[in-house]
Amino acid sequence: GSPFVADRFRHTRDCFGADWGSPSDLLNMTPIKDSKIVYAFHFYEPMSFTHQGADWAGILEQLRDIPYPYDSRRFEFAKQNNRDPKLQYFLQEYEKRKYSKSQLMADLKPALQFRDRYHVPLYCGEFGVYQLRTTQGDRHQWYQDVADLLRQSSVSYAIWEYRGGFGIVPEKGGEMDQAMLKAIGLKSTVKS
Repeated sequence: GSPFVADRFRHTRDCFGADWGSPSDLLNMTPIKDSKIVYAFHFYEPMSFTHQGADWAGILEQLRDIPYPYDSRRFEFAKQNNRDPKLQYFLQEYEKRKYSKSQLMADLKPALQFRDRYHVPLYCGEFGVYQLRTTQGDRHQWYQDVADLLRQSSVSYAIWEYRGGFGIVPEKGGEMDQAMLKAIGLKSTVKS
């Protein structure tokens, strides 16, 4: 590991909310009076977009073609391809919220409220989009929007994961996704 990282975080501890560690889960916590604790959360909203096709995510494995940001024409196409009655709740929620950067901010708000109420450090320890059934353009836009919101809110973050279905590098190796690097605010590794 990096000596900087090891030294910087040697005496800190992450503390996540209950359940899946979502932003709203933090609101169910009472902070511990300890300056070495960093309160962390995961961000995968909306799950109907970020986890479509994920075989470990139950019924979400069947979802396909959910766009980001919301686009009524593309969403109508998605509804035609997701007719299973068990998927209707996810489709209705997505359509009701019309996911965009502003809706993502609304979903992040509980974590920011927790931080501001208790004056504690906040860290987004995971966020990402499974790439099996998303377009690269939609995926990159979601990452860019979330990373922008986290930076604007002064929240440190880490994506889930470096290599694999959510990653910057394909699971079986290959080149880094340069557009993805840019989307999350990192510099390109390609020399011009």
